[in-house]
Amino acid sequence: MEKQNTKNGNQTSNNAIDRVQIDADSSGLQISYNGVVRLQGGRPYWDGELKNAAAVTINGGDLDYKQGNKNHVVHSVLETDSAIAAFFLTFDGDHGEGSEPLGLAFAELPGLQRGIAYERYKPYNSWTKPIRFHHTAELPDWDVQFVFWQYDDGLLAAAIPLCGGGFRTTLGQVQGALVTRSESYAAAIPDARLPQMAIGFGTDLYALVEQLYKTGLRLMQIDENHVSRKRLPKIFERIGWCTWNASELGAKLNEEHVLQGTRTFTDAGFPLGWVLIDDGWLQSRDNKLCSFDPDPSKFPQGFGPLVNRLKRETGIREVGIWHAADGHWDGIEIDSELGRRVAQDLFQWTQTAPFIWKGCQDKICHFLRPDSGALRDFYMTWHELFRKQGISFVKVDNQIVAERLSQNNFPIWQMAKAMHGALNESIEYHFGGTVINCMDMSADACYLFGKTAVGRGVEDYFPFKEDETYDLTHGNAAAHVLQAITNCLYFSQMVFSDFDMFQTHHPHAVFHAIARALHNGPIYLTDVPGEQNFDVLWPLIAADGRILRPDTPLLPSPECLFQVQDPLPFKAFSFSNGVGLLGIWNCADADRVKGSFSTADLPGLTGREFAVFDYFAQKVIWLTAADQAPVELDRMGVKLYWFAPAERGVAPLGLLGKYNAPKTLASVDWRGKSLFVKSIEGGELGIACRQAPKSVRVDGRECKFSHRDGLLRIDVPMTGSACELELAFA
Repeated sequence: MEKQNTKNGNQTSNNAIDRVQIDADSSGLQISYNGVVRLQGGRPYWDGELKNAAAVTINGGDLDYKQGNKNHVVHSVLETDSAIAAFFLTFDGDHGEGSEPLGLAFAELPGLQRGIAYERYKPYNSWTKPIRFHHTAELPDWDVQFVFWQYDDGLLAAAIPLCGGGFRTTLGQVQGALVTRSESYAAAIPDARLPQMAIGFGTDLYALVEQLYKTGLRLMQIDENHVSRKRLPKIFERIGWCTWNASELGAKLNEEHVLQGTRTFTDAGFPLGWVLIDDGWLQSRDNKLCSFDPDPSKFPQGFGPLVNRLKRETGIREVGIWHAADGHWDGIEIDSELGRRVAQDLFQWTQTAPFIWKGCQDKICHFLRPDSGALRDFYMTWHELFRKQGISFVKVDNQIVAERLSQNNFPIWQMAKAMHGALNESIEYHFGGTVINCMDMSADACYLFGKTAVGRGVEDYFPFKEDETYDLTHGNAAAHVLQAITNCLYFSQMVFSDFDMFQTHHPHAVFHAIARALHNGPIYLTDVPGEQNFDVLWPLIAADGRILRPDTPLLPSPECLFQVQDPLPFKAFSFSNGVGLLGIWNCADADRVKGSFSTADLPGLTGREFAVFDYFAQKVIWLTAADQAPVELDRMGVKLYWFAPAERGVAPLGLLGKYNAPKTLASVDWRGKSLFVKSIEGGELGIACRQAPKSVRVDGRECKFSHRDGLLRIDVPMTGSACELELAFA
């Protein structure tokens, strides 16, 4: 069959320069960019098999695939002046009624060089990890939530699944072809235009991913879920403490544990902002929720008196509560006061491993029907009880449960939309939208965050063990940090990604702390009471307790985008007040790694010359855009650098004892030959300068300083408020 042109942007054209072009030939759908074929052999598939079409014809912007006496249609949507295309399917006949996956397959990606797929991995299906591939046959069969790749001419591409019409879509491979895999988990007739995939091309992966998610979310009519439309809740401007690991996974959790644990922070003068009461407080039977009230043996007076005492006696500001999306891990106990109250609105599903204890048999569980008003009432009633007792926010776990609830019951997208819609409405009403979403890295969860702004983007933090490994599914600090940062590449498009709690008494606490200090998400701890290492904590915050939070998420540097535990330095960057923050970790199972760093590791950094401050060595080096500096790290090593743009040979750094010192500077302003710097508080303030100033004044008073090896150190008095420095230069 002769090649037929269909679309190029909003125009029909044979010249596809910086545009996506969609054509068809006898092999099926063909996608080109910059006049080069990038994907080909596109066609629908179902019943787990690729189907050969008897004929492929073009009807306007649609491609008709004739197979037997059926005619299936691929609809394409091209963004105006964009390098992004989206695809939808219309199936003719009885294919896709929920029993088998269906989707769109591309047989080849000509010129594919390498790629990274983010697979939602087993056994709990809650988190994603990066998997490198060089051929599409190396992709997982399904459950890829995001994928990007590079062609041999350097062009980058990325794709995300689209969901709707009762169906959830993931990406993967069938018979070596890149495929979408849409499933409903229950009887469902696909929409006339079943969403499949959005795909884009470019040379700047960071900009491409942002535009890809904005486009995809808009096409699914859930564009409120893009992070650009959200703000981090004020509660998370301060550090919190979570009871989970601190209470031995809830075993020691009770009112006294919460009070005494909080006091070990505040009695030491540390300005803890909030406490999260995690799992272990519920009245439950066999992991099934029996009541909205806490276990009376652990919290005999409920939460109200405890919250009042915490605020009055320790000075903390907020208290949060954990619960699962379905109440508890296995839903609602039917033989309980709560279960009997909602009995007429319950349905059942079978809970199987790994979501039951090892060695146990499958069991029948129950939760509320998505088409019942009782689902909304469940969250609204429970959260109202929390709020009346002084609770300020919730952590909602087990958000991937919709997948299990849906099996042979309800189409998964219908189930998930109902649950998240009711949950988000209640959280907005009772807590101003303040929630930590958790176990959520599946499209039926993270696409439905709505206006909520925080979601866990990494596997659980695990306390140190002598026999821990580098396994990304249940690994050590290196595995945790690498997974958190790489997942952030896509997950931070929807929320402020939560890197999870950590412990300051962990042998590699600083390794964890630097990752959180350079990221714009929440920071919270799960220290065993009395074992805190405050030397790790104080550099994270200002004196008033506010986290010195970067302006951007922590993302892998360009050189490390395709790096997965390779024996090389792993680099990631963010920004604060125009200053680049670069963290470098040895995340490999290697005794030593060597490499280099430069301004190229911080895309978006502007300037001609930079003062680069080594936090741990406490020294300055000067780099231009053409320079590179060597770096070596021992096993579990970490380094931190600030790239401060220099003007007139001067670059203010900030308070040198803070991991994110540039955030301690409120303003920098040249007036004639004098530099005026406002610091948010006192302490040892550093300014990189080739020549020492003639004088330094703090709030108009002469102040002593030292200048050595290009670093000016000024002891700014601690007055409890902001101050202005004036540096006079010759």
